[in-house]
Amino acid sequence: MSRLVGLVTRRSALILFLVALAVRLVHLARSPHRDELFHVMAALSLLADGDLSVDGGSPYNRAWPFTYLIAGLFRLFGESLVVARLPGVVAGAGLVAILFLWVRKHVGDRAAWVSALLLCFDPSHVFLSQLGRFYAPHALFFFVGAIAAYYAVEPPWNMRRLLRGGIPSIVSFGLAYSLHIGTFLGLAAILSWLAFAAGPPIMRRLPKPRRWLLAPTAALAVVAAFFGLQAVTGLDIARTYTFADDWATNRSGNPFFYHQRLAYDYPTLWSLFPIAALIALTKAPRVTLFSTVVFLAGVGLASFGGMKHQR
Repeated sequence: MSRLVGLVTRRSALILFLVALAVRLVHLARSPHRDELFHVMAALSLLADGDLSVDGGSPYNRAWPFTYLIAGLFRLFGESLVVARLPGVVAGAGLVAILFLWVRKHVGDRAAWVSALLLCFDPSHVFLSQLGRFYAPHALFFFVGAIAAYYAVEPPWNMRRLLRGGIPSIVSFGLAYSLHIGTFLGLAAILSWLAFAAGPPIMRRLPKPRRWLLAPTAALAVVAAFFGLQAVTGLDIARTYTFADDWATNRSGNPFFYHQRLAYDYPTLWSLFPIAALIALTKAPRVTLFSTVVFLAGVGLASFGGMKHQR
């Protein structure tokens, strides 16, 4: 029986992947978005001259692994905007299928189909999946890293589970960071959830005289991680967090930007979100707490940062 259920689940995920793929292939040859051309020109320069220069100027190093991927696809399938958009198309469709599998495992069939279909036909996600940019692959890598982190600390806790979830999580987050620096905000959101999920059980296991040490120890660990990341990446994280390009300065000081965008783009879903979250907590408390805390913490951190965009 379990094999039959597994077969049906895999077939359903494959069907969703193919449907999402078909949706994202429609009008794939439309006119280019300005930002796509950076990767396209850098990939052409890489093939022709071995560097990532754009119009003979300085190299375009942003998300350079993605540019290398496009250059490889150009070599295999020819140089065209459609080819440059294929990674986003596949990643966007893959995210739909993986979301279905994850929600089905932890919640059930109905929630899995609803969530996957909402993502499959979401206009914003379709648009980002059709760009020759790194946004859809970044979302896929980050989601895989997040659910691997969830698995790593899911009870019953043991070293095997920690390694089987932790290693893929680190690799996925590393790939996500190679594409977008905003990965740091997502990691901070996941750490917020870990405080909710792991803090109370650890507290209960500690002898009472040592429990008061947990909070300062965790705070020191966060500070050490902060300065460690700065040392490894060479970034001034605080300055990067508050920085905004010239085109984004008009919204950088608006902490309600994402609330306003969500209310405008998804008025029904956003207005019903608190009720849906409360209901979901009664049905699947652990996975709902994970999803809600990571989402709200991520949006909250982004709301007070410098760069803001509906992407």
